[in-house]
Amino acid sequence: MNHFGKPAIAVVSLIAAMLAVQAASAQAAMPAGRIEMASAGGPEFDVATVKENRTGSRDMKWGCRGTDGQTLSEVVNYKFSLIASSSIPQGRCVVHNAPLLWVIALAYGIPWDRETQVILGGPKWVSEGLDSPVRFDIEAETDQPATCAQMLAMLQRLLANRFAMKLHVEDRPQPVFELESAKKGAKLTKAPPDRDCAKVIAGEPLCHEFRGGFGSGLTGRSVTMNELATRLSRYTGRPVLDKTRIDGEYDVKTSDFWMPFPDAKDPGVPTIFQMLEEQLGLQLKSAKDPMQVLVVDTAEMPKSSDK
Repeated sequence: MNHFGKPAIAVVSLIAAMLAVQAASAQAAMPAGRIEMASAGGPEFDVATVKENRTGSRDMKWGCRGTDGQTLSEVVNYKFSLIASSSIPQGRCVVHNAPLLWVIALAYGIPWDRETQVILGGPKWVSEGLDSPVRFDIEAETDQPATCAQMLAMLQRLLANRFAMKLHVEDRPQPVFELESAKKGAKLTKAPPDRDCAKVIAGEPLCHEFRGGFGSGLTGRSVTMNELATRLSRYTGRPVLDKTRIDGEYDVKTSDFWMPFPDAKDPGVPTIFQMLEEQLGLQLKSAKDPMQVLVVDTAEMPKSSDK
């Protein structure tokens, strides 16, 4: 049986997505939740190096590791993957050969497959994203214990300082799905409160991360409902907003086969709506909501490399 309709095939190919991010983003939606902008004058990295990468390679690496886990990914030969925690020391943000648009997406918590829909404006060498020939290597480190959120705030300040970057947020009405509890109530597994999120377990996602969703079950470890909503945006063709009013962190695991995309159909395979209601006790409702976009007002090539 073909468990995935034709619309899923074009998106399930990560290689195709990496080769043509613009096309992938056309089907993707903006991330759920609000764009968090760091306040000026907050903590900064103790050491930071910013250099232009002129190797011409297409391989990339980008992410940060804090006391509560990490957000770190890489692309090698156009293949996307997560990296084990041993590849980056705690308290460090690393970017290798990435266009600035991807660094902005990292700093502001915008998924890589939605950055061209969410981040607007700026000079051409920024707005081109993956097609931009201008790429950067960044090594930034803090000596103080910091969570991932705190490190991303530092990365925002680094962009402001090194790239003379100024941004603002705008609300724009968009068709969305709202994630709510189903009539019979949510069926969720509470994550252990004493879990060591700095520890990596083979075969499991990192805390606040997901695996699967295309061609396999969706698994999330210590995720919030807002993080689940953001992940579901990849499969619905529009943003998903968390309206569950459910606090805390949960472990999510769905069955192997369900149909992403609301209009995809395959007899005998549950739709994304059925999967959510039957397996997680959640539902999606159509709505319209003002969504946030991040507008780059100014950005300049960095003048210095070391702090």
